[in-house]
Parts: sequence; C-alpha cells; structure tokens
Amino acid sequence: MAKPLTKDEIENGRQMAVQYGVELEDVAPIQVVGTGADLSAAVDNGLARTAKLLDMSDGEVRNRVTITGAVEIGRAPGVVTISIMAPIRRLQTIGIAHLVREQYA
Repeated sequence: MAKPLTKDEIENGRQMAVQYGVELEDVAPIQVVGTGADLSAAVDNGLARTAKLLDMSDGEVRNRVTITGAVEIGRAPGVVTISIMAPIRRLQTIGIAHLVREQYA
C-alpha cells in the first residue's frame, strides 16, 4: 500500500510546503510483520514493532499508518503487515536506509 513518491508528487508536496510554511521530510516505504493469537493482537504487535523499530510513539505510528500506509491482513490467522512511509533519517539511524534506496532506486 505504501509506495515511493513520484517526482511529480514530491514537487507538488514541496510547493504546498512552501505555501503553508511547513517542512517536508524524506520518506520511504517499509513493511513490518505483526503476529498474535488473533487479528487484534497481531495489529497491536505490528504497530508496537514498528514503533520500536523507528523509535516513534505508538500514536505517531498509528497516525502515519492511517494517513500514508495500511494494515494488511495476512493469509494466516493472526498475521498482519504494517505498511508505513518511514522517515529516511530514522532508516539511516537503524542502518537500513541503503536497503530501502536499493529496493526503490
């Protein structure tokens, strides 16, 4: 669900950022698997794993997933995939930015 932004989307975003006086951050898509005894537990686990990985609050992860990502239900019971547009600076901190760049060159 989360996918790299196109050049046009980035340019439109930059224009809007200037218009509204906000700063944009570079982001890239990642996915985190969540598991649990049931769907609810799997979602909670996936969101918690994402928050821990990216050093974000649960609320920030939930907000980002709602706006630019998705919670996808897996084929096996109690498995979900959390898709999120993660800040590149956070991916650099945890040492996986180069993998994301390589994947989405």
